[in-house]
Amino acid sequence: MSTRGEDLTRFSAVDKSHDPRFFIEFLELRKTVEGEREVKDLIIELLGLRPGVQVLDVGCGLGDDAREIAGIVGASGRVVGIDPSETMIAESKKEPLVWRSLWNFRLATCGSSGSRMGPSIWFAPTAY
Repeated sequence: MSTRGEDLTRFSAVDKSHDPRFFIEFLELRKTVEGEREVKDLIIELLGLRPGVQVLDVGCGLGDDAREIAGIVGASGRVVGIDPSETMIAESKKEPLVWRSLWNFRLATCGSSGSRMGPSIWFAPTAY
């Protein structure tokens, strides 16, 4: 995959880039990297997620992880994914209806596209 003049460190400014689709394609291709699924499984295991937990996914990108976590925390839990990119959130809402209909799952934009936000950070406080 060519970088098409985009800087992969600029996920905090996707909406200001010359080619926002580049970042979407990058995230989609990343899923095909050998070992990526195992890393995600390990991270989710280390979070100690269980039904009823509330999770905030900061820098959620396309919301894939947030959607997966919503399935783990179940109907008694709640997941909110936020990202500074309107492009990423708009793309995430194109996912199949089954994900958009989860009542315990929401995605939203936050801040500005120029804000400094690192990679996705998951907060999983104990259930209340």
